[in-house]
Formats: sequence, structure tokens, C-alpha cells
Amino acid sequence: MSAAMRQKLAELIKPIGSQEEWDEFIPTVGKKILVIDIHKKWCGPCDVMRPTFERIFLNTDECDKKCEFLAVHSESGIKQLEQYCEKATSKPYFVLWKDNEVVAKVDGANAPELQTLLSENMPNLMDE
Repeated sequence: MSAAMRQKLAELIKPIGSQEEWDEFIPTVGKKILVIDIHKKWCGPCDVMRPTFERIFLNTDECDKKCEFLAVHSESGIKQLEQYCEKATSKPYFVLWKDNEVVAKVDGANAPELQTLLSENMPNLMDE
């Protein structure tokens, strides 16, 4: 694996810690789907799912143009995610965000379910 690819994997999950960061980031998304790991601040992002995210990134053609992985702590104050932040406990909670709305949710570290929902909602670059 090249050094550039190792760097991409190291930076695969982007932390978003405030409404201001969210508001700056969202206009850059375009048609991409966001996989958002909502977690308690004291618990941190889900390490168990990281290999799944890396596998998705490595095995999906042009994944960086179709998908982004985010980590948001439940106390971040992001109003668009408030109702989902309430669901965060010591187990992970994921939302898939596309076209400015939540299109799917996964409660817990359920890699098969997340992969299925992501593949069903992954944008097709040919549509652009």
C-alpha cells in the first residue's frame, strides 16, 4: 500500500465537533453520502467499525467521490442531528445522510447492516 493511501486511511474519519464545523462542511458534500458515527464525547468514535469503513473505502470505486465518514459527539449541538444524538449511548449509533436528510440508521456496530444500507444509498457517479 502506498504512503498516500495509508495517509488517506489515517484521515478517513473526519471529526465534526460543532454546528459551525457542520455548516462549513455540508456545502462541500455535493451528492456524497455521509456515514456519521454519533457517539458520546467520553466514549469516542467507534473503533470496532473502522476496519469496515476502511474496507468500504478500499473496495468501492471512487469512494472518495461518493462517500465520507464523519464522527460527531452527541454534545456537539448540531441541530440537524439532535434527534439522533439522543440515541447515542455506550454503543455506536450511525446515520447515513444524503441530499440533506437522514436516509438510514444503524443502532450498534452492525457492519453487515451498515454495508447493505450504504450500498443501497451510494450515489452513482454516472448520474452527475
